[in-house]
Amino acid sequence: ADEAFVIGLAQLCADTLATADRIYVTEIDADIEGDTHFPPIDAAVWDVTPVGGHPADERHAWPLKFLRLDRRTIKETVM
Repeated sequence: ADEAFVIGLAQLCADTLATADRIYVTEIDADIEGDTHFPPIDAAVWDVTPVGGHPADERHAWPLKFLRLDRRTIKETVM
């Protein structure tokens, strides 16, 4: 397969992050309490491309963004 998706399950996401070449992220602009969080993402390793989103409205309690992160090559990271 060209792409495999890992959805949810914090430990599974953390375990597969090192081998991922692309990550699709939904970023919610809110402080939400919880005990499970996605691992920190090193901005020096990823190119971020916004691919959509929604403002807060009657269907969305908080504004959110959809992002695609593509892993930079070693050459791009060193430059």
